[in-house]
Amino acid sequence: MVTNISTNTLEFTFHILLMDATNLGQDIPITTWDFKTESTNTVIIDNLLVTNTFLVNGEGLEIVGDVELTGRLRTWEATNAPNLRFFTNSGSLTVISSANFGSDRQAPYERFVNKGFLNPFSLSVDAEEFENSGQITAGGRFDLWTRTGKLDGGRSFFGGDINLMARDLKLRNSTNQTQSRLTLMVTNSLIDSGGDAASRFVVNRGFHLMRKPVEGNLLGTTIISAAPRFASVLNRWTADDLGPTAAGFSNNVALGRLVLSTAFDAELVLEGTGTSNAMYVDFLELAGNTMDDLENSIRIAPNLVVYFAYANIPVEELDGRLDGRLQWVRDFAGPNSSVEVLLANGRTILVNRGLRESRTIDSDGDGLANFFDPFPIDDVVITSTQVFAGDPPRLEISWRAAANTVYTIDYSTSMAVPEWQELMNYTNAVPTNRVVTVEDELPEGTPQRFYRVRYTP
Repeated sequence: MVTNISTNTLEFTFHILLMDATNLGQDIPITTWDFKTESTNTVIIDNLLVTNTFLVNGEGLEIVGDVELTGRLRTWEATNAPNLRFFTNSGSLTVISSANFGSDRQAPYERFVNKGFLNPFSLSVDAEEFENSGQITAGGRFDLWTRTGKLDGGRSFFGGDINLMARDLKLRNSTNQTQSRLTLMVTNSLIDSGGDAASRFVVNRGFHLMRKPVEGNLLGTTIISAAPRFASVLNRWTADDLGPTAAGFSNNVALGRLVLSTAFDAELVLEGTGTSNAMYVDFLELAGNTMDDLENSIRIAPNLVVYFAYANIPVEELDGRLDGRLQWVRDFAGPNSSVEVLLANGRTILVNRGLRESRTIDSDGDGLANFFDPFPIDDVVITSTQVFAGDPPRLEISWRAAANTVYTIDYSTSMAVPEWQELMNYTNAVPTNRVVTVEDELPEGTPQRFYRVRYTP
């Protein structure tokens, strides 16, 4: 039996360090002196602050991280990417001075896409395809040359001019703002995605559409032109002058909204680029000093007429102002100027809002002005039809015609499956409602005819 027992004692010590990194920051950014890649396609995911040289010697570059060119490296030039064809920015690129993407070399980029944040001092892009759905901020100017351009959901802010030269340019949900001028030089198509495109240009030194593209309508686009205090700001537009008709809003670079605003003792000058031009605007908004002093705030040159479908002041008061250079188009009902009107048969149609609200115009000739008429757009009321014998016999149709309204008379030889053919147009060109009569000669052998009289409110 063992009675002498010895026990060994071991001691263990534990050290635990707990650190809350919530408020930790980076005091000194990590910089790269020289950055160079030789890959065909380069994707930069890391954050880079490059100070001396930046060279991407390949065809494709995508930026996903944050890249800043600084120090001795102040510009983006052809030497930074001499063979680049495809550029995509999904992250952030900052250039202290000018950024020239394809515009300072013989061959342009094939594709330039900005989905992220681009921040140069000035920007120049020459690319077959251009798309901005991100944000571009620059203190200087922006020059774009492209075959196919798309401003889709992006935002851009420039201190200098915006010059957009393109074969085809499409706008949707984009805002482009400059402290200076906007110039559009588009040769083939200048379009937006329709009445709900929600695209805007905001300018402080005027807008200039220098040529009419082959195809063009901007009924979902707003241009806001402001004149600062004591300044005279020139705006130019080139579209065909088709008179105060709805035809002027079709494929004629018609604009959805035009906002004209002047500060005290300033003026906005609007003129055409040729001998006789027009600007068709769905909604004209007068803001700032223009509302109180229109004649001294806006000047329209003799070679331009501004046609508008609706405005933020009564259209009949605005119609004919500025020596007839402002004219109301009552027969156009666009996305910013239309309202639904109930017909007596329960059907609804879209008509010009200013026409519906008129306290003087009686569209259906029933003796009640549109504003007070629950059914201002009634069917034409035929007052009499008479057939007179003769060689040839003739038919007379009479109806109550509204003032200054164009009517169309159609006929068909069958009502089973009517094929309406236009017989004639008739204009009641007097400022009062009256009963009018037209006649149709019926040569021998003429089959039976059914007639209708219609008009566009």
